[in-house]
Amino acid sequence: MNEQPVLKTSEPARDRRLGAADMLTLDQAAKRLGTSTVDVRRMVRRGRAIGLHGHGLGLRLPAWQFEPRIWTALDHLSRELGTKSAWSLLSFLESPMCGLEGRTPRAALEQGEGERVLALARHHV
Repeated sequence: MNEQPVLKTSEPARDRRLGAADMLTLDQAAKRLGTSTVDVRRMVRRGRAIGLHGHGLGLRLPAWQFEPRIWTALDHLSRELGTKSAWSLLSFLESPMCGLEGRTPRAALEQGEGERVLALARHHV
């Protein structure tokens, strides 16, 4: 199956997400974490942080991932989902789920339901 037409139609949505107000630049994320941009890139490669590449925008990182309840869960979440893909992690965290009464995993994490989110990730297909 040729995925190019599907990917092409999703470009505007991806570009909107990358340009959203909650996205940080690489430099801003490094400053927030009190570390270097090299360390942030390493975290992204390891699935420890969500970093998305955009057309001419460089690396963008959702600011909310650095909130303590989310930041603590991200590494575990990446392992449970079996992926280091930033778009996959973002999609999981921002998609409403029946198992969370229609809330997103991000909202559930913010509300202190880390174990429940990790259990859902473990069985996520």
